[in-house]
Amino acid sequence: MIQDDEFEVLVTCPERARELGFKPQMEIVTNRLLPYASELDEESKIFLEQVKTNLGRAVLLREMKPGCGVWSSRLMKFIRIYGMKFSKEDHIAFIKLAYELALVPDLEPCKVHKLATLFLMLTKKRHLISPEELTLPWRPLYELGKKIFDKSATHIGMYHYNTSLEGSYMSMVKSARPYFELSATKEILAEFLPQVCPWSNDTQTLVHLAVFLPVALRPQHAEHGHLLWFDELMTLWDTCYNAQCGVSDVMTIFAGLAKRNPGAVDWTPHVPKMFMRFLHALNLPVSYKDMQFSKNYSLYTKHIAAWIVWSIRPDGVVLGHLRSFLAGVESYLHSANQGRWSFKLRDLLRKLAREFLVRVRREREKRFKKSWENQTPEEYKLRDEDITELVNILLEPTLAGLYSRTGSLDISSALHDLATLRPAAVVPPLVEKLQVALTSLTG
Repeated sequence: MIQDDEFEVLVTCPERARELGFKPQMEIVTNRLLPYASELDEESKIFLEQVKTNLGRAVLLREMKPGCGVWSSRLMKFIRIYGMKFSKEDHIAFIKLAYELALVPDLEPCKVHKLATLFLMLTKKRHLISPEELTLPWRPLYELGKKIFDKSATHIGMYHYNTSLEGSYMSMVKSARPYFELSATKEILAEFLPQVCPWSNDTQTLVHLAVFLPVALRPQHAEHGHLLWFDELMTLWDTCYNAQCGVSDVMTIFAGLAKRNPGAVDWTPHVPKMFMRFLHALNLPVSYKDMQFSKNYSLYTKHIAAWIVWSIRPDGVVLGHLRSFLAGVESYLHSANQGRWSFKLRDLLRKLAREFLVRVRREREKRFKKSWENQTPEEYKLRDEDITELVNILLEPTLAGLYSRTGSLDISSALHDLATLRPAAVVPPLVEKLQVALTSLTG
């Protein structure tokens, strides 16, 4: 059977490009195993030619219905069957076309949803197209969302749309965000920051800021990126404890910056207060003289895990705080201490283990080193001893939650990811606990 590496060499060799007439962006590996694999090249070329011809004709004739709708669906069908079996030039042209068609004024919501879905399919493999090869304007996309989701129109039924449109629109923004112009960050800040009010009940401003703000700019473009807004948002994070002012959205931005731009910010001065916020967000039943801490707010465990894992450095500061943090909440994972906090704790452990595995792979696997996305600087990369230490830190609370009456899948997923990294540290205690459970009369 052809392995992935062998297949990649096979489909990217010069002979393959001469055979097709272009170098394909990405093909589906399993298509080579079909009994009629020899006929797929000719079949796909005819299909692609039909899509390009008819979709171009529909656009020139301004025939949104049925022309553009039908052939957009055919293009999505082509991608599902053959993968991105077209040249880079065609790929970029398809992305621009889907983007511009979705931004056509007064387009039906169902058409916007379909074109947004097509855009997501075309930009799913982000590593294939770099920001130097593709630039997209951000403001028309923002104006589209403002028009569709304007509360004054939607709440009284003046504008009806599919319930899945909002999700596809948000995903479209996130997929387009790496390709915004360099000046987009400054323009977005000028648009949204003056609207931020800590005493307002409207959190949509920070939601929009978290969705649109580019956080993955190259280090050489830092003056156009996080240097424009980091200090201001950190001040907002430090001074605002009200959940209504959008603390969770600020956390989304910080997590994205730590993950997409590793090493760009020295998080060391901010580590203690970040972990303090994480602890408060768990909403644990802790009180002093029957008085509970009332400044509780919601932070998504996905963003907490991403920030913790991607801010780890060899200096051990984050690891030390993480050890203390998990030691403090370990007792709440016991099966006798079930409560509203149990799900969030188990979910946090699962996402910490998964994010940790993702970081190790991105730093060490060759396929990620070929990507245009920001790489972790050498001085920030995880060492073998860091990996071992982090596995040991996560293992104890994970094993403590092993006997939980609910959420066993979260714990098993976390153990699976940890065992992938350090099986010698995870498997023996797990087998020992399994043996005890099998031989126990009450098991």
